[in-house]
Amino acid sequence: MTSKEELLASFDQVWSHPEESVELALKGVSEEEAWYQHPAYSDLEHEYMHPPSGSILWYLVHLGHCYRWYVAIIGSRPDKPEEPLPPVANTLIEGITNVKTERDRLRECLSSLAEDQFDEKLYNGRNILDQMRMIIRHDAWHGGQIAVAKRLYRFRAKDSGNT
Repeated sequence: MTSKEELLASFDQVWSHPEESVELALKGVSEEEAWYQHPAYSDLEHEYMHPPSGSILWYLVHLGHCYRWYVAIIGSRPDKPEEPLPPVANTLIEGITNVKTERDRLRECLSSLAEDQFDEKLYNGRNILDQMRMIIRHDAWHGGQIAVAKRLYRFRAKDSGNT
């Protein structure tokens, strides 16, 4: 297996592995749950075109936005591109659809690169290989946060003393 194939396999697994993945964290999430903002996030400033910070829907919009950004920086290397707008998501289904679409575009962008292109520099000083490793870590980080947000929603009544 080449380095490129190994990284793409890791990219795929962080999203869809049956035991630990973003997809697993999203399993069974309701619309209300997707919009829920735990009080720990209530003091954060609202981000333009994003759902409430810390909500599951925020993570989906954020990841979709990041995927758009990664495609842009790889496509414009070594120059810094204009930052794209985040995808709009007014429902959980729209958020999941958008993040999957943007993720597929990123995977296609990465798949189209030759193995030797992974050494090419981006505007931020990283090469594509280092950026790819960061993307995988970033997905895993937010997958864990989605799992925690899901848990915070499901135990919210206990937190407020309304058991």
